[in-house]
Amino acid sequence: MKLYINHIIGLASIILFNGCVGIGIVHQHERDEEYYVGKTVNEIEKIFQERKLVDKYTENNKLIYEYEIEDVAYRGIVPMIIIGIPLIIPVGSNETNIEFENGVCTKAVEGYTNWSGYMCGLLNENGKMGCAPLGKRK
Repeated sequence: MKLYINHIIGLASIILFNGCVGIGIVHQHERDEEYYVGKTVNEIEKIFQERKLVDKYTENNKLIYEYEIEDVAYRGIVPMIIIGIPLIIPVGSNETNIEFENGVCTKAVEGYTNWSGYMCGLLNENGKMGCAPLGKRK
């Protein structure tokens, strides 16, 4: 039994000191798109003519269009122990929501896939040890 515990401790030490222990999360993030603000309904329809219109509705006297911007969007986690193990599934699509008042775009929000997480171990080729955030920062 002691031999197995030594193997486990040895393997855990190698993993921890090798530099790839952590977790990543793949999630939806949103950003305002100023490019569309000020454009008319006709201009927006022309820009998005190749995209699928998911929904069109009125809320608080504002006309809202929802366009699909990616066929498939993924969400999930990526545990990392030496290598990343992706546990990511398709969950629908990312969308752009465009809000109109009096026929003019007043707000546009685009959803996109982003990832973030944290990693501990060796952080660079110089052998620096520590922990650091991962992922795209906007």
